[in-house]
Amino acid sequence: MVSLLLSILTLFELGAGGLSLIGGILLLVNGSLLMGYLGAIFSAGSILMLFIGQRIAKDYAGAANLIPYFLLTALTIFLFSI
Repeated sequence: MVSLLLSILTLFELGAGGLSLIGGILLLVNGSLLMGYLGAIFSAGSILMLFIGQRIAKDYAGAANLIPYFLLTALTIFLFSI
């Protein structure tokens, strides 16, 4: 079960990075925000998956360390949605 969930998390992380890279390029080229927004959504999903896994494993200190990253991602999503 762990290997399946790790594979799903890895795909989300790769998707977030790829979409963010494409979004950054498109932002510079033509000002489009859509791919960057989708990259931020995938990033938030990845952090939430990590957060839930940390909570299930009862690693509360590890889960607390993810909070600043999630807040930064939430701020990014908010700024892209304006």
